[in-house]
Amino acid sequence: NAQWIWPAAGTVALCRFPISGIRVHTQVDNSFTAYANGKQVGQGANWVQTDSFTIPDNTPVLAIQAANAGGPAGIVLSTSNGVISDGDIRCVGVASAAEADAKYPGWKEADYDDKDWPKATEHAKIGSGVWGRRAGSEVINNNAQWIWPAAGTVALCRFPISAAKTTEAPTEAPTEAPTEAPTEAPTEAPTEAP
Repeated sequence: NAQWIWPAAGTVALCRFPISGIRVHTQVDNSFTAYANGKQVGQGANWVQTDSFTIPDNTPVLAIQAANAGGPAGIVLSTSNGVISDGDIRCVGVASAAEADAKYPGWKEADYDDKDWPKATEHAKIGSGVWGRRAGSEVINNNAQWIWPAAGTVALCRFPISAAKTTEAPTEAPTEAPTEAPTEAPTEAPTEAP
């Protein structure tokens, strides 16, 4: 639905585009598919790069299905509204994607009841452990942990989104002028004592 745009006159265009939504930044060892309100919103298959995507502001839960292709397994994630991957995230492990949907029908939907799912196991803070710090990972919150369920080559994890509080600093300076007038500087230079 994108359209080509240009101002009515001029050779240089200065445009501002309103962006809404919550930014998600993640690395997954090895691959993942992300769902918001049951719809696919992101995917990736290269654990050494950071994948970023936007989900709607009203997303109550971000569901991630991740697959490990051997060796260490993990998900590290943070969002622009303060969600991080840690031991409070609900995750279950299964042997395959087919088993995921058969055993947990509807798990990608916002209203799925995951209260009986176990919490994830924390393996290492971002930038440490077997994963180290990868290019592009600086956009992921430094408190995020690499997590995975206790067992399984496929992880199903549900991140509560809408209840999160913003913890990231704003990206733009405030545009409003200060409400208090600055105090005047002295008009005479101070004199030195003899």
